[in-house]
Amino acid sequence: MKEINGIDLAHMKSGAHFLFITDTVGLATADAKVKTKVTAELTALQTALKAEDDALALSKANLLSKEIKAIDAERDKHYKALRKAITFFLNHPDAELVKAAARLEQLLKDYNINPAMQLDRETGLLLNLISDLETKSAADVTALALTPVVQAMKQANDKLREVTRARANDRAVQIVGQLKQAQHASDEAYRT
Repeated sequence: MKEINGIDLAHMKSGAHFLFITDTVGLATADAKVKTKVTAELTALQTALKAEDDALALSKANLLSKEIKAIDAERDKHYKALRKAITFFLNHPDAELVKAAARLEQLLKDYNINPAMQLDRETGLLLNLISDLETKSAADVTALALTPVVQAMKQANDKLREVTRARANDRAVQIVGQLKQAQHASDEAYRT
């Protein structure tokens, strides 16, 4: 039979560590003699266990991710509608509308936005494109009656920027290594 030399708390997996500390607190609380002799230490261990429990329960998922995906799909829908409308006007019988569409088509080619590209990259490019559509190319957008499409795309892009910023701020609040810190505090309380 092998003898147990010691319990290596530092190398336990998160779930096993939590279970061990929980069982230790339970056993110490159940024993009246131990409970009265180490009241302060037991209280410290219970506090450390609570912090470890809170850190262990932190979700890595963010509920804003689904909203971001939906807003991105809406924004992409408006961008695709803009491209299709410009393509339509390239074959229009009115020569002035064809010229306006050609200028807008060249602007879209210059930006080379692909709705499948990385989210932040697409957001930044669309931000700049929308600015150009509202200023430099405003006359062409108005001539083709595309202002509502540009406005809808702008609203979706702005909403996406707002939600991604909120998600980033939410993640920034979480302390890196919070579970490890809580486990270390539990280890120290256990040793004491």
